[in-house]
Amino acid sequence: MKDVVKTEMLSKAWKGIWKTVTSLEFKLGEDEVNSFLPFKGFMRQILNAYDKGKPIFKLCVQFDYFNAIRNEGKEEVVAYFDSCLQFATDHKAQEVHVILHVNEPDSEMD
Repeated sequence: MKDVVKTEMLSKAWKGIWKTVTSLEFKLGEDEVNSFLPFKGFMRQILNAYDKGKPIFKLCVQFDYFNAIRNEGKEEVVAYFDSCLQFATDHKAQEVHVILHVNEPDSEMD
């Protein structure tokens, strides 16, 4: 998805073409410990710009759950997750994939 958006920025002929993609996949690697906030911001920009009501086939979101909570707080992560599910519902997604890496930290989290 990032490549599609970057391509749009490079060429006016591609303006808006990325919005025709019906499979949206957002993956944050387990090794990207402090990257949840930029990841969330990028994804929010894409989802907010996506054509309202346009059906999608698939939404896939993948990130490290405990790192996200450590960096953003549980309430913020839950709100983010809810907004992803709301987007999938609003756009009548046929498939929703949520992959949460759950490598528990050494200390217990609330």
